[in-house]
Amino acid sequence: MQRYELAYIIHPDLENTLDKVTDRVNKFVNSHGKVIMEDIWGKRKLAYSIRKQNYGLYVILNMDLEPSAVSELEKLLRRTEEILRFMILSYEKEGVSVSGVASKVASEKVAKKTKEAEVAKEETAAEEVEAKKVSKETVKKEKKPEEASKAEETKKKAKAVKAEEGEPSEEERMSELDKKLKQILGDEEK
Repeated sequence: MQRYELAYIIHPDLENTLDKVTDRVNKFVNSHGKVIMEDIWGKRKLAYSIRKQNYGLYVILNMDLEPSAVSELEKLLRRTEEILRFMILSYEKEGVSVSGVASKVASEKVAKKTKEAEVAKEETAAEEVEAKKVSKETVKKEKKPEEASKAEETKKKAKAVKAEEGEPSEEERMSELDKKLKQILGDEEK
């Protein structure tokens, strides 16, 4: 006996006759092995249309089955019109009881919780950074009078250097520009 997992999708309009289809599959499996677990997920949206259907009834079946019976099971599933799709997975090691599809869902849940925890950590880190910024801003506000006086001193030093080099100060340049502007405007009026 080999351990297998069968996942199949039943036509969504056959929700009332779901038991007939699952009984037919279970009967075949029990005649060639045994059903370990049957999990009916119910009606779910398909990722893409299958036979013009957007929804399907999902059923997961874990079973021990003779390897020679797998091809017969595939034939039965293909001939059953109610089944839209199916997939049979085999486990290489015997004694594995975790469902492949179910374990994938469980791992997705764990990944989601891990992501939520990471987001929470990032939020707390962002709050800490924000708190540090606020504390730095308060320190900057306390230092502003000192910085303002330093800025004024540098401006005065720059003016003194320009005066020593013989360059006109800003006030002198502005008065020269005003004179030139008056000349130009006076010429235009004449």
